[in-house]
Amino acid sequence: MKDYKVIVVNAYENRQEKYKSDPRYELHKAIWWENVSEKDLEEYHFYHNCNYDRRKKIFACSESHKNVLKKIINEDLRDIIIIEDDAIIDFDSLYLLDEINEFCYVGGDINSVLVKDFKKFDKKKLEIHYTLELIL
Repeated sequence: MKDYKVIVVNAYENRQEKYKSDPRYELHKAIWWENVSEKDLEEYHFYHNCNYDRRKKIFACSESHKNVLKKIINEDLRDIIIIEDDAIIDFDSLYLLDEINEFCYVGGDINSVLVKDFKKFDKKKLEIHYTLELIL
């Protein structure tokens, strides 16, 4: 089995203990949503009925993950798993990922960058270099 490093996007200090004692985890400080400014939100597009606090939370989460992706690229890291600080990893099952030698997204949903492109967005043709160019 590959030696996976798990980067934990950590927003809450009270969720750090379970990761600190295990060297397979690396904590990455998340952006706190209350620190997001009006100016920060200008680069994002939201549904018209998305309230202000929700917008700030979406921005903080997205930017926190984007910062982890930048770290992975800048440091040329391999065999990395990114999780939130409320997630659980079953390390005994990670061997299922061993044959995957490219970007792999497990869970959640990936959508088009623009809402108007949602119906024509083909996830099967998604290439990581294209995705990272959009993100970074």
